[in-house]
Amino acid sequence: MQRGPIPCLFALKDDEAEPIRLCALALRVSAQVPSTGQLLRWLLGAGDNLEKWWPRRICAASSRPRHARRRPCMDNDRKRSDGDSVKQAVHSPDAADWPIIEARLSQGCAALGLAPTPEQQARLVALLGLLTRWNQAYNLTAVRDPLEMVAKHLLDSLAIAPFLFGETVLDVGTGAGLPGLPLAILAPERRFWLLDSNNKKVRFVRQAVLELGLTNVEPVQSRIEAYRPGRKFSTIVSRAVAAESVLPVLTADLCDRPGRLLLMKGRADEAADESAWAALKPIVHRLTIPFLDAPRHLIELRSD
Repeated sequence: MQRGPIPCLFALKDDEAEPIRLCALALRVSAQVPSTGQLLRWLLGAGDNLEKWWPRRICAASSRPRHARRRPCMDNDRKRSDGDSVKQAVHSPDAADWPIIEARLSQGCAALGLAPTPEQQARLVALLGLLTRWNQAYNLTAVRDPLEMVAKHLLDSLAIAPFLFGETVLDVGTGAGLPGLPLAILAPERRFWLLDSNNKKVRFVRQAVLELGLTNVEPVQSRIEAYRPGRKFSTIVSRAVAAESVLPVLTADLCDRPGRLLLMKGRADEAADESAWAALKPIVHRLTIPFLDAPRHLIELRSD
């Protein structure tokens, strides 16, 4: 097939161009031309005249490699409320933002009565950066803003540090390593097992353990009902996990005696209405998380 201009086509008006498009599509199939844009360039002799009969975005797309082409972004895809845009945006803080994040973390720890060392503070900030980076590719957490993560993830996890008991801690349903990783950074004298059945989240925890140099943490991929470690734990902690998912902990006899089962909840009624552990006489603690205007409660079950 030889290329050559067709002068009569250039005289067409815009409303007469549609037959050209339909004809071009048919010719592309029959002649096995790689792209419709290339076929039109052959028909019209290329040049700027092509854009009179074909949308600009398709002309541009036809000049890119096939593997690099992307579906045009539709206007409806961009019609979101400001709140949705903030929630769905991926935040990669600039270097100037990290001092603000570090200052908020330091103030929050002080408000909780905690005094992390400079090394522990640096590891907590590094964990935040690692979580932010992985969140760009994996849906580890719905919170995207690192400054918001300080309260909702780090301080929320560290708030239960005074309630830890004994030397061994099992974090059931750890997800992105919360609360296990922040607690392990703050309490290097304790051993932590971080349990979750989600492969990508456990891979993140393993990477965090490696990069942060946490020798007191062991990530475990398993479902809680199938987990039989052959040992008991002084403290078992669970954050935002449904009651029915925590019940295997009680039936599997994983909690040592004496020991503690710590269940992190939101509203007080969530903590008080669970009949599964009513016989264990739960103690409900109200937690105040700095920079977080949301209810937080801790159910403490003791096996003394």
